[in-house]
Amino acid sequence: MTSLAASSRSATAPRRALETRRPSGLATASAAAAVTLSFLPYLAVPLGGSTSVSVSALLGLFAWVIGPRVPRVDLAVVLVGALPLLAMAITTLFFDTPLPPTAAVTWLGAAGAFAAGAVGVLCMRDKLASLLAWLVLLTSLFGFFQYFALRAGFIPFVELYRAPGYASVEANAPAILLYIRRPFAQFPEPSFMAGSLTLAVLAMLLIARYFGRTRLRRVEKAAVLAGAIVIVLSESGSAVAGLGAIAVALLASSARSIGAQIRAALLIVLAAAGAIWVIEQRSSILNFSWGDRMMSIIASAQFWASDIQTFLFGLGRGGLTAAYSSGRVDVSGFQFTQQPPDVFSAIGRVLFESGLFAGGAVLLILVLLIVRGGALVAPLFSVAMITAWLVVGGITISYESAAFIWLLPGVCMGVIAVRRGSGNE
Repeated sequence: MTSLAASSRSATAPRRALETRRPSGLATASAAAAVTLSFLPYLAVPLGGSTSVSVSALLGLFAWVIGPRVPRVDLAVVLVGALPLLAMAITTLFFDTPLPPTAAVTWLGAAGAFAAGAVGVLCMRDKLASLLAWLVLLTSLFGFFQYFALRAGFIPFVELYRAPGYASVEANAPAILLYIRRPFAQFPEPSFMAGSLTLAVLAMLLIARYFGRTRLRRVEKAAVLAGAIVIVLSESGSAVAGLGAIAVALLASSARSIGAQIRAALLIVLAAAGAIWVIEQRSSILNFSWGDRMMSIIASAQFWASDIQTFLFGLGRGGLTAAYSSGRVDVSGFQFTQQPPDVFSAIGRVLFESGLFAGGAVLLILVLLIVRGGALVAPLFSVAMITAWLVVGGITISYESAAFIWLLPGVCMGVIAVRRGSGNE
Protein backbone atom coordinates (compact mmCIF):
# COMPACT_ATOMS: atom_id res chain seq x y z
CA MET A 1 0.00 0.00 0.00
CA THR A 2 2.80 2.40 0.88
CA SER A 3 4.63 1.79 -2.37
CA LEU A 4 1.38 2.25 -4.32
CA ALA A 5 0.76 5.59 -2.62
CA ALA A 6 4.32 6.70 -3.28
CA SER A 7 3.97 5.71 -6.93
CA SER A 8 0.74 7.68 -7.19
CA ARG A 9 2.37 10.75 -5.65
CA SER A 10 5.34 10.56 -8.03
CA ALA A 11 3.04 10.20 -11.05
CA THR A 12 1.06 13.30 -10.14
CA ALA A 13 4.10 15.37 -9.14
CA PRO A 14 4.82 16.76 -12.64
CA ARG A 15 1.15 17.76 -13.00
CA ARG A 16 1.17 19.53 -9.65
CA ALA A 17 4.44 21.23 -10.55
CA LEU A 18 2.87 22.59 -13.70
CA GLU A 19 -0.23 23.71 -11.82
CA THR A 20 1.88 25.77 -9.42
CA ARG A 21 3.41 27.48 -12.45
CA ARG A 22 0.17 28.73 -13.93
CA PRO A 23 0.87 32.31 -15.00
CA SER A 24 -1.09 35.33 -13.93
CA GLY A 25 -3.02 37.38 -16.44
CA LEU A 26 -0.58 40.25 -16.01
CA ALA A 27 2.43 38.03 -16.77
CA THR A 28 0.72 36.66 -19.88
CA ALA A 29 -0.23 40.14 -21.09
CA SER A 30 3.29 41.43 -20.44
CA ALA A 31 4.89 38.55 -22.34
CA ALA A 32 2.48 39.02 -25.26
CA ALA A 33 3.19 42.76 -25.31
CA ALA A 34 6.95 42.16 -25.18
CA VAL A 35 6.81 39.81 -28.17
CA THR A 36 4.53 42.20 -30.06
CA LEU A 37 6.75 45.20 -29.45
CA SER A 38 9.83 43.24 -30.50
CA PHE A 39 8.53 43.96 -34.01
CA LEU A 40 8.74 47.71 -33.22
CA PRO A 41 12.42 48.37 -32.41
CA TYR A 42 12.02 52.15 -32.68
CA LEU A 43 9.81 52.12 -29.60
CA ALA A 44 12.70 52.55 -27.17
CA VAL A 45 13.73 54.54 -24.11
CA PRO A 46 16.68 56.91 -24.80
CA LEU A 47 19.63 56.52 -22.46
CA GLY A 48 21.66 59.48 -23.66
CA GLY A 49 24.12 59.76 -26.50
CA SER A 50 23.50 57.15 -29.17
CA THR A 51 22.05 54.43 -26.94
CA SER A 52 18.57 53.28 -25.98
CA VAL A 53 16.83 50.23 -24.57
CA SER A 54 13.68 48.86 -26.18
CA VAL A 55 10.35 48.91 -24.41
CA SER A 56 9.94 45.31 -25.53
CA ALA A 57 13.01 44.26 -23.54
CA LEU A 58 11.80 46.02 -20.41
CA LEU A 59 8.42 44.32 -20.69
CA GLY A 60 10.16 40.98 -21.21
CA LEU A 61 12.10 41.38 -17.98
CA PHE A 62 8.94 42.50 -16.18
CA ALA A 63 7.07 39.44 -17.45
CA TRP A 64 9.90 37.22 -16.19
CA VAL A 65 9.92 38.84 -12.73
CA ILE A 66 6.18 38.37 -12.20
CA GLY A 67 5.83 35.21 -14.29
CA PRO A 68 5.91 31.54 -13.32
CA ARG A 69 8.99 30.50 -11.39
CA VAL A 70 10.78 27.78 -13.34
CA PRO A 71 14.32 27.21 -11.98
CA ARG A 72 15.95 26.25 -15.29
CA VAL A 73 14.44 29.31 -17.01
CA ASP A 74 15.44 31.60 -14.15
CA LEU A 75 19.01 30.29 -14.27
CA ALA A 76 19.23 30.78 -18.05
CA VAL A 77 17.90 34.35 -17.89
CA VAL A 78 20.30 35.24 -15.07
CA LEU A 79 23.31 33.76 -16.87
CA VAL A 80 22.51 35.42 -20.19
CA GLY A 81 21.91 38.75 -18.49
CA ALA A 82 24.72 38.71 -15.94
CA LEU A 83 27.74 37.14 -17.65
CA PRO A 84 28.61 40.07 -19.99
CA LEU A 85 28.14 42.52 -17.11
CA LEU A 86 30.41 40.38 -14.93
CA ALA A 87 33.07 40.47 -17.64
CA MET A 88 32.75 44.26 -17.77
CA ALA A 89 33.14 44.48 -13.99
CA ILE A 90 36.33 42.36 -14.15
CA THR A 91 37.89 44.52 -16.86
CA THR A 92 36.94 47.69 -14.97
CA LEU A 93 38.28 46.54 -11.60
CA PHE A 94 41.46 44.75 -12.65
CA PHE A 95 42.45 46.20 -16.01
CA ASP A 96 41.45 49.84 -15.61
CA THR A 97 38.99 49.75 -18.49
CA PRO A 98 36.48 52.65 -18.49
CA LEU A 99 32.93 51.67 -17.51
CA PRO A 100 30.28 53.23 -19.79
CA PRO A 101 27.02 52.87 -17.80
CA THR A 102 24.74 53.29 -20.82
CA ALA A 103 26.55 50.55 -22.75
CA ALA A 104 26.06 48.20 -19.80
CA VAL A 105 22.34 48.95 -19.65
CA THR A 106 21.88 48.21 -23.35
CA TRP A 107 22.56 44.53 -22.66
CA LEU A 108 19.15 44.51 -21.00
CA GLY A 109 17.80 44.45 -24.54
CA ALA A 110 19.27 41.01 -25.20
CA ALA A 111 18.42 39.65 -21.74
CA GLY A 112 14.88 41.05 -21.92
CA ALA A 113 14.24 39.61 -25.37
CA PHE A 114 15.50 36.21 -24.22
CA ALA A 115 13.22 36.37 -21.18
CA ALA A 116 10.25 37.42 -23.34
CA GLY A 117 10.64 34.33 -25.52
CA ALA A 118 10.85 31.94 -22.59
CA VAL A 119 8.01 33.47 -20.59
CA GLY A 120 5.90 33.80 -23.74
CA VAL A 121 5.98 30.03 -24.22
CA LEU A 122 5.39 29.31 -20.52
CA CYS A 123 2.41 31.68 -20.37
CA MET A 124 0.84 31.36 -23.82
CA ARG A 125 1.81 27.91 -25.09
CA ASP A 126 0.34 27.39 -28.59
CA LYS A 127 -1.28 30.84 -28.65
CA LEU A 128 2.18 32.36 -29.01
CA ALA A 129 2.45 30.76 -32.47
CA SER A 130 -0.73 32.49 -33.59
CA LEU A 131 0.47 35.82 -32.19
CA LEU A 132 3.76 35.49 -34.08
CA ALA A 133 1.87 34.57 -37.25
CA TRP A 134 -0.27 37.72 -37.10
CA LEU A 135 2.78 39.89 -36.40
CA VAL A 136 4.76 38.38 -39.29
CA LEU A 137 1.77 38.77 -41.60
CA LEU A 138 1.15 42.42 -40.67
CA THR A 139 4.85 43.24 -41.01
CA SER A 140 4.94 41.57 -44.42
CA LEU A 141 1.89 43.46 -45.63
CA PHE A 142 3.51 46.72 -44.57
CA GLY A 143 6.69 45.60 -46.34
CA PHE A 144 4.71 45.03 -49.57
CA PHE A 145 3.15 48.47 -49.29
CA GLN A 146 6.54 50.05 -48.63
CA TYR A 147 8.09 48.23 -51.61
CA PHE A 148 5.68 49.95 -54.00
CA ALA A 149 5.81 53.23 -52.06
CA LEU A 150 9.58 53.40 -52.55
CA ARG A 151 9.05 53.07 -56.28
CA ALA A 152 6.43 55.80 -56.13
CA GLY A 153 8.98 58.13 -54.56
CA PHE A 154 8.11 58.28 -50.85
CA ILE A 155 8.84 56.51 -47.57
CA PRO A 156 5.67 55.93 -45.50
CA PHE A 157 5.76 57.30 -41.94
CA VAL A 158 9.39 58.39 -42.34
CA GLU A 159 9.14 60.66 -39.29
CA LEU A 160 8.63 57.62 -37.01
CA TYR A 161 12.05 56.08 -37.80
CA ARG A 162 13.88 57.91 -35.03
CA ALA A 163 15.64 56.32 -32.08
CA PRO A 164 19.14 56.61 -30.58
CA GLY A 165 21.49 54.00 -31.96
CA TYR A 166 19.89 53.77 -35.40
CA ALA A 167 20.85 55.63 -38.56
CA SER A 168 18.33 58.29 -39.53
CA VAL A 169 16.04 57.01 -42.27
CA GLU A 170 14.92 60.57 -42.96
CA ALA A 171 18.51 61.74 -43.48
CA ASN A 172 19.21 58.83 -45.83
CA ALA A 173 15.90 59.14 -47.68
CA PRO A 174 17.40 60.31 -51.02
CA ALA A 175 19.74 57.29 -51.22
CA ILE A 176 16.96 54.91 -50.13
CA LEU A 177 14.56 56.23 -52.78
CA LEU A 178 17.06 56.49 -55.64
CA TYR A 179 19.39 53.54 -55.14
CA ILE A 180 18.46 51.10 -52.37
CA ARG A 181 14.70 50.79 -52.87
CA ARG A 182 14.54 47.70 -50.67
CA PRO A 183 11.69 47.39 -48.14
CA PHE A 184 12.51 47.39 -44.44
CA ALA A 185 8.97 47.73 -43.00
CA GLN A 186 9.14 49.08 -39.43
CA PHE A 187 12.76 47.99 -38.93
CA PRO A 188 15.93 50.08 -39.32
CA GLU A 189 17.09 48.45 -42.56
CA PRO A 190 16.25 45.57 -44.95
CA SER A 191 18.57 42.95 -43.44
CA PHE A 192 17.24 43.72 -39.93
CA MET A 193 13.73 43.06 -41.22
CA ALA A 194 14.58 39.92 -43.22
CA GLY A 195 16.57 38.35 -40.39
CA SER A 196 13.91 39.13 -37.80
CA LEU A 197 11.13 37.67 -39.96
CA THR A 198 13.17 34.54 -40.66
CA LEU A 199 13.73 33.83 -36.98
CA ALA A 200 10.14 34.76 -36.09
CA VAL A 201 8.76 32.28 -38.65
CA LEU A 202 11.05 29.55 -37.31
CA ALA A 203 9.92 30.30 -33.74
CA MET A 204 6.30 30.11 -34.88
CA LEU A 205 6.87 26.74 -36.58
CA LEU A 206 8.70 25.37 -33.53
CA ILE A 207 5.88 26.28 -31.17
CA ALA A 208 3.11 25.09 -33.48
CA ARG A 209 4.78 21.76 -34.10
CA TYR A 210 5.90 21.13 -30.54
CA PHE A 211 2.40 21.62 -29.15
CA GLY A 212 1.08 18.83 -31.31
CA ARG A 213 0.04 20.38 -34.63
CA THR A 214 1.31 18.98 -37.92
CA ARG A 215 -1.04 21.24 -39.87
CA LEU A 216 -0.64 25.00 -39.69
CA ARG A 217 -3.58 27.31 -39.16
CA ARG A 218 -4.57 29.56 -42.05
CA VAL A 219 -2.98 32.65 -40.57
CA GLU A 220 0.24 30.71 -40.00
CA LYS A 221 0.30 29.51 -43.61
CA ALA A 222 -0.31 33.08 -44.76
CA ALA A 223 2.49 34.31 -42.51
CA VAL A 224 4.97 31.81 -43.96
CA LEU A 225 4.07 32.72 -47.54
CA ALA A 226 3.97 36.50 -47.02
CA GLY A 227 7.10 36.45 -44.87
CA ALA A 228 9.03 34.49 -47.49
CA ILE A 229 8.00 36.90 -50.26
CA VAL A 230 9.00 40.03 -48.36
CA ILE A 231 12.28 38.38 -47.31
CA VAL A 232 13.02 37.88 -51.01
CA LEU A 233 12.06 41.49 -51.78
CA SER A 234 14.47 42.69 -49.09
CA GLU A 235 17.35 41.26 -51.15
CA SER A 236 19.18 40.64 -47.88
CA GLY A 237 22.06 38.22 -47.74
CA SER A 238 20.26 36.39 -44.95
CA ALA A 239 17.52 35.46 -47.42
CA VAL A 240 19.80 32.93 -49.06
CA ALA A 241 20.09 30.82 -45.90
CA GLY A 242 16.86 32.04 -44.30
CA LEU A 243 14.53 30.88 -47.07
CA GLY A 244 16.22 27.51 -47.12
CA ALA A 245 15.97 27.20 -43.35
CA ILE A 246 12.24 27.97 -43.40
CA ALA A 247 11.65 25.44 -46.19
CA VAL A 248 13.65 22.73 -44.41
CA ALA A 249 11.87 23.47 -41.12
CA LEU A 250 8.51 23.09 -42.88
CA LEU A 251 9.67 19.79 -44.34
CA ALA A 252 10.84 18.55 -40.95
CA SER A 253 7.68 19.64 -39.12
CA SER A 254 5.00 18.76 -41.66
CA ALA A 255 2.74 15.73 -41.56
CA ARG A 256 4.23 12.50 -42.83
CA SER A 257 1.68 12.10 -45.62
CA ILE A 258 2.92 11.97 -49.21
CA GLY A 259 0.99 15.12 -50.10
CA ALA A 260 2.51 17.10 -47.25
CA GLN A 261 6.00 15.95 -48.14
CA ILE A 262 5.51 16.91 -51.81
CA ARG A 263 4.33 20.37 -50.78
CA ALA A 264 7.31 20.78 -48.48
CA ALA A 265 9.71 19.65 -51.22
CA LEU A 266 8.12 22.16 -53.61
CA LEU A 267 8.71 24.89 -51.04
CA ILE A 268 12.39 23.96 -50.92
CA VAL A 269 12.60 24.35 -54.71
CA LEU A 270 10.84 27.74 -54.53
CA ALA A 271 13.12 28.82 -51.68
CA ALA A 272 16.15 27.90 -53.77
CA ALA A 273 14.78 29.93 -56.68
CA GLY A 274 14.23 32.91 -54.40
CA ALA A 275 17.75 32.62 -53.00
CA ILE A 276 19.25 32.52 -56.50
CA TRP A 277 17.26 35.63 -57.44
CA VAL A 278 18.56 37.46 -54.37
CA ILE A 279 22.16 36.54 -55.21
CA GLU A 280 21.73 37.78 -58.77
CA GLN A 281 20.13 41.03 -57.64
CA ARG A 282 22.74 41.78 -55.01
CA SER A 283 25.68 40.79 -57.19
CA SER A 284 24.61 43.27 -59.86
CA ILE A 285 25.01 46.35 -57.64
CA LEU A 286 28.20 48.24 -56.92
CA ASN A 287 27.93 48.47 -53.13
CA PHE A 288 27.84 44.71 -52.62
CA SER A 289 28.12 44.59 -48.83
CA TRP A 290 28.58 40.91 -47.98
CA GLY A 291 32.36 41.07 -48.43
CA ASP A 292 32.58 44.19 -46.27
CA ARG A 293 30.65 42.44 -43.52
CA MET A 294 32.90 39.40 -43.50
CA MET A 295 36.09 41.48 -43.54
CA SER A 296 34.86 43.63 -40.64
CA ILE A 297 34.34 40.44 -38.62
CA ILE A 298 37.80 39.12 -39.52
CA ALA A 299 39.47 42.44 -38.64
CA SER A 300 37.59 42.57 -35.32
CA ALA A 301 38.52 38.97 -34.50
CA GLN A 302 42.20 39.67 -35.19
CA PHE A 303 42.12 42.71 -32.91
CA TRP A 304 40.29 40.76 -30.19
CA ALA A 305 42.81 37.91 -30.29
CA SER A 306 45.88 40.18 -30.37
CA ASP A 307 45.93 40.61 -26.59
CA ILE A 308 45.40 37.91 -23.97
CA GLN A 309 43.42 40.22 -21.67
CA THR A 310 40.92 41.23 -24.35
CA PHE A 311 40.79 37.66 -25.65
CA LEU A 312 39.77 36.25 -22.26
CA PHE A 313 37.74 39.10 -20.77
CA GLY A 314 36.80 41.23 -23.77
CA LEU A 315 36.92 44.92 -24.56
CA GLY A 316 34.00 45.83 -22.31
CA ARG A 317 30.55 46.90 -23.44
CA GLY A 318 30.97 49.47 -26.20
CA GLY A 319 34.71 48.80 -26.35
CA LEU A 320 34.77 47.56 -29.94
CA THR A 321 32.98 50.65 -31.22
CA ALA A 322 35.51 52.82 -29.39
CA ALA A 323 38.38 50.77 -30.84
CA TYR A 324 37.12 51.35 -34.36
CA SER A 325 36.57 55.08 -33.85
CA SER A 326 40.09 55.49 -32.39
CA GLY A 327 41.70 53.56 -35.22
CA ARG A 328 43.04 50.75 -33.01
CA VAL A 329 41.36 48.13 -35.18
CA ASP A 330 43.73 47.70 -38.10
CA VAL A 331 41.79 47.49 -41.37
CA SER A 332 44.68 48.47 -43.63
CA GLY A 333 45.12 44.96 -44.97
CA PHE A 334 41.54 44.72 -46.22
CA GLN A 335 39.85 46.10 -49.31
CA PHE A 336 36.44 47.51 -48.44
CA THR A 337 33.81 48.92 -50.76
CA GLN A 338 32.86 51.10 -47.82
CA GLN A 339 35.11 50.98 -44.76
CA PRO A 340 33.00 49.80 -41.78
CA PRO A 341 32.72 51.94 -38.64
CA ASP A 342 32.17 48.86 -36.49
CA VAL A 343 31.82 45.09 -36.63
CA PHE A 344 28.87 43.83 -38.67
CA SER A 345 27.91 40.98 -36.34
CA ALA A 346 25.71 40.97 -33.27
CA ILE A 347 27.03 37.56 -32.23
CA GLY A 348 30.62 38.66 -32.87
CA ARG A 349 30.13 41.75 -30.73
CA VAL A 350 29.07 39.62 -27.77
CA LEU A 351 32.22 37.50 -28.05
CA PHE A 352 34.66 40.34 -28.74
CA GLU A 353 33.33 42.72 -26.09
CA SER A 354 32.64 40.16 -23.34
CA GLY A 355 35.58 37.86 -24.03
CA LEU A 356 36.06 34.13 -24.34
CA PHE A 357 34.89 33.30 -20.82
CA ALA A 358 31.70 35.37 -20.49
CA GLY A 359 30.83 36.01 -24.13
CA GLY A 360 31.71 32.48 -25.16
CA ALA A 361 29.60 31.06 -22.32
CA VAL A 362 26.57 33.15 -23.32
CA LEU A 363 26.83 32.10 -26.96
CA LEU A 364 27.32 28.45 -25.98
CA ILE A 365 24.17 28.57 -23.83
CA LEU A 366 22.15 30.07 -26.67
CA VAL A 367 23.48 27.62 -29.27
CA LEU A 368 22.75 24.62 -27.05
CA LEU A 369 19.22 25.86 -26.38
CA ILE A 370 18.49 26.31 -30.08
CA VAL A 371 19.88 22.90 -30.97
CA ARG A 372 18.06 21.22 -28.08
CA GLY A 373 14.78 23.04 -28.72
CA GLY A 374 14.78 22.27 -32.42
CA ALA A 375 15.67 18.64 -31.80
CA LEU A 376 12.44 18.24 -29.80
CA VAL A 377 10.69 18.51 -33.17
CA ALA A 378 13.24 16.79 -35.44
CA PRO A 379 17.02 16.78 -35.95
CA LEU A 380 16.55 18.46 -39.35
CA PHE A 381 14.50 21.19 -37.71
CA SER A 382 17.36 21.79 -35.28
CA VAL A 383 19.83 22.13 -38.19
CA ALA A 384 17.57 24.65 -39.93
CA MET A 385 17.17 26.80 -36.83
CA ILE A 386 20.83 26.93 -35.81
CA THR A 387 21.90 27.66 -39.40
CA ALA A 388 19.48 30.56 -39.69
CA TRP A 389 20.43 31.90 -36.26
CA LEU A 390 24.16 31.88 -36.99
CA VAL A 391 23.69 33.52 -40.38
CA VAL A 392 21.28 36.21 -39.14
CA GLY A 393 23.06 37.04 -35.89
CA GLY A 394 26.59 36.24 -36.99
CA ILE A 395 27.04 37.75 -40.43
CA THR A 396 23.87 39.69 -41.28
CA ILE A 397 22.70 41.93 -38.43
CA SER A 398 25.06 44.08 -36.40
CA TYR A 399 22.40 45.54 -34.07
CA GLU A 400 22.15 43.84 -30.68
CA SER A 401 18.65 45.32 -30.49
CA ALA A 402 17.45 42.85 -33.14
CA ALA A 403 15.21 41.15 -30.60
CA PHE A 404 14.72 37.84 -32.39
CA ILE A 405 18.43 37.02 -32.23
CA TRP A 406 17.83 36.60 -28.50
CA LEU A 407 14.10 35.87 -28.50
CA LEU A 408 14.42 32.67 -30.56
CA PRO A 409 16.78 30.99 -28.04
CA GLY A 410 14.37 32.17 -25.33
CA VAL A 411 11.50 30.43 -27.11
CA CYS A 412 13.60 27.27 -27.25
CA MET A 413 14.29 27.61 -23.51
CA GLY A 414 10.54 27.88 -22.86
CA VAL A 415 9.78 24.82 -24.98
CA ILE A 416 12.48 22.81 -23.20
CA ALA A 417 11.11 23.88 -19.81
CA VAL A 418 7.57 22.88 -20.78
CA ARG A 419 8.86 19.54 -22.04
CA ARG A 420 10.72 18.71 -18.86
CA GLY A 421 8.05 20.11 -16.56
CA SER A 422 5.43 17.89 -18.16
CA GLY A 423 7.30 14.77 -17.17
CA ASN A 424 7.81 13.64 -20.75
CA GLU A 425 11.55 13.26 -20.28
